[in-house]
Amino acid sequence: MILGAAGTDERPELLPADDKPVTVTDATFSAEVERSPLPVPLDMWAPWCGLCRMMAPVIDELAAEMAGRVRVAKLNVDENPMTAARFNARSIPTLLALKAGREVDRIAAAQPKSEIARRLERATAWFYHSYIERRLARSQAARTQGFSEEVKHANERDSTRTMDQIL
Repeated sequence: MILGAAGTDERPELLPADDKPVTVTDATFSAEVERSPLPVPLDMWAPWCGLCRMMAPVIDELAAEMAGRVRVAKLNVDENPMTAARFNARSIPTLLALKAGREVDRIAAAQPKSEIARRLERATAWFYHSYIERRLARSQAARTQGFSEEVKHANERDSTRTMDQIL
């Protein structure tokens, strides 16, 4: 189980860690990718594509290695033309780094595993950085609010005392 840091300021829910890529379709894209609390590397591929087949084990390895930090998904572009067209996938293999269904990086053609991992780390780092910043800001606001409440109550308490009681 991992802590999922959704794009909201709410406390993360416990989520199962996917250590294998999840297959998405035009019909399931919204539920599996857009609503994912984790960044999603989306492998756009086709069964006839030799480079795609060559990259498949690399994608599987990255899914296992990055489980809990990302949710790797695979989309067969021949069977799911709407999603492929939506992201203007003109060549395959193409790996998109997505957050809330929005593209934050694109890796076209076959690349070494180290390069893909580096790019995914860079593309997802902002996600965790912004989540931590939101948590710190909320914590600071709560402390400030708590301090303000203490001062307000002290002022109310003092305003009910007479001047003779204060002196």
